[in-house]
Formats: sequence, structure tokens, C-alpha cells
Amino acid sequence: MNKIVRIVLTVACILGAGISFFRIFSENKNITEYPGVYINIEIDKAYAYNAVIFLPQEQKLWWLFPTTDYGRSAKNIVMYTSFYPLRYVRDFYIRIPEYQAAETINAIDNISIFIGNKLFYFSPQDIKHWEEEKRDGHIFLKAPNLYYIQSRVLKNRINYYGDFDLALKGIFDFLFHPGRYAPAYLFIFLLLYLYRKYIQLAWRTLSGRPERIKNAACLVFLILIAFMPRINGYVRHSGWSDEIYSATIAGHPFKPLIQTFTDFGNPPFYFMLLRFWFKLFGWSEEAGTMLSVIIGTLAVPALYVFVKPFFGKKTAFLSAFFLSICSFAISYSHEMRAYILKIFLSPVIAFVFWRMLDKISLRNSIVYVVLSAIIVNSHYYGILFVISNFIFYILYHSFSDSFKIKPFLQFLLANIFIAVSVLPFFLYQVFVRNYYFDRARTGDFTELAVIFIVIALFSFFALYFRTRIAQSGFFTNKRQLAFCLYTVFMPCAIFVLAFIISFVKPMISFHYIMPASLVFLLIAFSLFVYICGRHPKLKYFCALFIWTFSGALSETGYGFGSDSLHGDKRDAYKEAREYIAMDAAAHPGYISAMLDNAPDIAAYYGYTDMPDLSPPPPPIINNPP
Repeated sequence: MNKIVRIVLTVACILGAGISFFRIFSENKNITEYPGVYINIEIDKAYAYNAVIFLPQEQKLWWLFPTTDYGRSAKNIVMYTSFYPLRYVRDFYIRIPEYQAAETINAIDNISIFIGNKLFYFSPQDIKHWEEEKRDGHIFLKAPNLYYIQSRVLKNRINYYGDFDLALKGIFDFLFHPGRYAPAYLFIFLLLYLYRKYIQLAWRTLSGRPERIKNAACLVFLILIAFMPRINGYVRHSGWSDEIYSATIAGHPFKPLIQTFTDFGNPPFYFMLLRFWFKLFGWSEEAGTMLSVIIGTLAVPALYVFVKPFFGKKTAFLSAFFLSICSFAISYSHEMRAYILKIFLSPVIAFVFWRMLDKISLRNSIVYVVLSAIIVNSHYYGILFVISNFIFYILYHSFSDSFKIKPFLQFLLANIFIAVSVLPFFLYQVFVRNYYFDRARTGDFTELAVIFIVIALFSFFALYFRTRIAQSGFFTNKRQLAFCLYTVFMPCAIFVLAFIISFVKPMISFHYIMPASLVFLLIAFSLFVYICGRHPKLKYFCALFIWTFSGALSETGYGFGSDSLHGDKRDAYKEAREYIAMDAAAHPGYISAMLDNAPDIAAYYGYTDMPDLSPPPPPIINNPP
């Protein structure tokens, strides 16, 4: 092909792909997350309904409604409104009738505006300096400099989470929803066809590299894919109540170590780890949540290392890739709780467990005991994981006719050590705190019973047809088949154990079962693709299956982990603390109230402790005439 023609076609393909992508991207409201805008105006009751919010871009008025009633003797009332616009907002105004403008402005005690979780507080002195416009018999006060984040690409957008957030979501949407971007994909395929010879040459060059370099490159690539969505918005929303508990009570770095035993629902290891982390990097929400981000990122290469010895690089890479983009895993990585530690430990413990299936040595036993003791001392459901391993160990050696009493006794002893490790916490709860691990029973027991029956039937058929499965030719050796059965067995066993125990002590909770089961479900997806790849007809659909799984995993639940699993914007401890602190600074003559009865929360967020309650107003005495 003529060089000039090639250049012209290359430029045309790049421009065509870029223009079509940005056109579709800009019109796609499914991927853009606009921070909600919340407005509080504390104002004299007499002028409460004079203030109205005006959005000039949409030419809409948003009315404010009262949220507080301080009684007949109170002078002020808090007026509130919020909006989740379907587009970016450049600015907004407070509209006031011109004939009462001065009185209304003087009646405003403060205006607080939350964009996302960021507070903009304006005292009466600040409000008087707002820019004013007069038109149609009203005064329009323009709220100044309200930017969640200053952008280099999209200028003057109030409700914008930033360029990195938008780029990340755009890339994920482009990769996992090719149907939306069909024109862009068409131009890209044409570009790849033009340079197919160079691509083939580059691929042959990379294929000739040493194996260790390729493995290292895969791991680095996986870590980057995992880290980007986890670091994006990791402290975008305030921690929810359990996270605050983790940071200010159980994991408090300056309180006695026994505080780590105070959480009824969680053993102490994670809180000990959190205390140590806080002492190293400071006692802050950013530091505590970053621990979960790092653990969640490390879970991805851990899963790769676990799967690779059984099914090779491709299947291991696919499993780790699924975990890196899974919205559940990303959301757990934004939460200052022990769930993400279970996701990380599951493939690590399973890796050691499979070494013990081959040969039980003192070294393997010690490593297995330590890691398993960590998972059971981090969360109750870690116990289910260890019990499931124990059951599989017995089944594996029973069906393979390699059961020997001495290795079994050694493995049993290791499990006894694991059980003993959690006794201090149980004894402390029962004898010191008089807590007997009671919790509310789920209302979905019938539905869960159906799931239990389905799992039981599936397990029965898997065991009954194991010989035919082994002879199917999908697996190159019995070890691969055993690994595949282990992948399916573990989440089933964890659920069944939780279901059975729930008849005595309620244990069913998908939020708690998911972390211990997630990596095995993702491996099962990858093995499905592996089996299809070995089928003469289904192998042509492998790319479609990968795309389908990827799109489902990235969107299931909470989309890229932007919202925490429990918090979901409902808890606003940090925002409320900031408002109380700024309001107290603006009114030094008054005493502000605490948010609740945990003063450490104020210190945790860097604010000054205040009295629990404001002093009551003096009684009104009506003297008889």
C-alpha cells in the first residue's frame, strides 16, 4: 500500500474512532456519576419561604422545605433541598424577592452546601459578599466557587468527580459494552488491519521473551488494573457506622489493646492490624481505608499465583482479571472492615492447602495454621472456610484411595490449633461481656432453603458423574479435575454449613458469605471459559463469554465500588462533623452540640470535642398582672 494512502487511512481511522467514541460517551448517562447537591439554609422563620434555588442551565426552580422545628420560641428554622441533576451543573443561584431582599439576606444565619461529601459553609458575612443579579423582580445570589474537584479538562463544573474518575469509567464502559461503541470499534479494527504485519511482528518479539519477564509483566499489568478502580474515590463518601467503630473503638491506636475484643460480631485480628497501621501512617480515614485498598489490590496477584500451577497463565490471568474489575471486590476494598482481608486470604490459604494435599510437612502445616488462624480471628465466616477445607481434605483422599491415618492426624492437629486460636475471643465474649452470639434470623429462610436444595442436588450429580467428567477430555490430568471440583465445592460448602448452623445460631448473610466465596466463583467463570476453549465449537464464543462475564462483574451491585456496600451515602459522620465545627467557629458565643455520644469521632476527623448537648434555654416565667 502506498505510504501516503496508509497515512491518510490511519488519520481517518484515529479521527473516526475518537469522534465516534466521544460522541457516544458524552451522550451515555449510564456511566456518569454526578455528585448530589444538598443545600441547608438556616433562616428566620418569617422569611423562610423567600429563598428558592435556581439552576440557570436547566432554567429550573428548586423549592426548599423545612426540616426542623425548634418550637414556638425558636426564631430560626432550617430549610433544605437536594437534587441529583442529569447533567453537569456550572453554577446555581438563590433567588429572593427584590422587595424583601435586604431583610431576607439579613435573616439568613448560614448556608451549608454539600456536593458529594464536600462541605461549603457560608456565614452571614460571607453571604453578603456573594455576587448579585437583578431581574424579573428578584435578586439572584450566585453561590461562589462550588467545585467538588478542580478539573483540567471540564472547567467550571460543580458536580464533577474529576478527570481520572471519568476516564476510568469511560475505559471500562468502552471495553465491556462494545455494542454501544460499534462505530468506534469498526474504525479500530480497520486500523489494526492496516498494521496487522507490525502487530504480528511485535507479538512474536514479545513471545520470544523469557518466561519470567512475561510473568512479571502480567502481574504488573494486573496490579495496575486492580489498583486504579480501588484508589478511585476510596474516601469519596463518609465511613458508615461499623467503619467508624473500627477506627475509633476497636481499632483505636491509643486505647488499650483489649478494645480490639469489644466488637461482638468480629474477632480481633483485623482491629489489631488496623491499630498497627494507624500507628505507622496516622489515625485518619484516608490511612485506614488505604489499608483495604492495598489488601484488595494484593488479592489479585494472589489469585493469579494460586490458579497458575493448575491451569496455566491464561486461566490464571483471566481469574485475576475478573477479580480486579469485580464491583463487589472493589466495594469491599473501600470499606474499613475485615471482609477484604478474607478475599485476600482465601486464595493464599487455598494455595497452601493444596500443597498439604500432596504432602504434609511441618513448614506447610505451620504456614497453614498461621494463615487460617488469621482468617478465623478476622471474621466468624472464616471458620466456615476452614471447616470446608477440612471436609474437602477427607473427601479428596477418600475418593482418590490415598487416605492415610498419619497425614490425616497431622492435618487434624493443625485444625485443632486453628480452633484453639479463636478461643480467647469466644471466652472473653461469653464470660466477660456475657454475649452469646445471638443475632436476628433472616426473613428469607424459605428462599435460602431452596438454594440449599439446589446446591445439594448439584453436589450429588457432580459426585455421581465424576467419572464421566474425568473422561470428557476437558482436563489434561486428574489434578485439574480435582481443582475444578474444589472450586465448585468451596462456595457450596460454605453456604451449606452456614445454612445448617443457622438452625441453631443464625449465620446466613450473603454480605458475609460473599468474601469467602468470591474468588472461587470467579475461578469457576474462568474454568468455564477454559472448558469452552477446548471444545471444537464453543471455543469461537470464548471472547463473547469473557466480555459477558466482565460486563456483569463490573456492574453487579454498586458499579466500580464508588459507593460502599453498607454506607451507600446514607451515613455522613464526616460531613456532619465538619458542619458542626464550622458552625461553632462562626458562632463563638454559642455551644454547638455533639453529633452523638462518641467524642473520639470528632478527634478522628480532626475536629474539636464539644459538649454532648447545648444547655437548655431558661424557662419562660409569666408573672401575673
